[in-house]
Amino acid sequence: MYAEADKPQQFFPIVSILFVIMLVGIAILTGVLGYLAFGASCDSVILLNLPNKNVLGVLAKLFYCFTIMGSFVIVI
Repeated sequence: MYAEADKPQQFFPIVSILFVIMLVGIAILTGVLGYLAFGASCDSVILLNLPNKNVLGVLAKLFYCFTIMGSFVIVI
């Protein structure tokens, strides 16, 4: 697509702007649909809504911790 564009130097700025617009749209849509589905009864941190005595809830929290630790290593 880059090679076929009329002005290749404008390809990446246009694609990056469209990508950001798409991500913001998905984030807004997810937030609105989540609010419509669950209302204001949810906690601000979604992991706090998971049950503590359920194995899947504990695994989700554990994997979230691993994700944060792994991304910290990459950032450093």
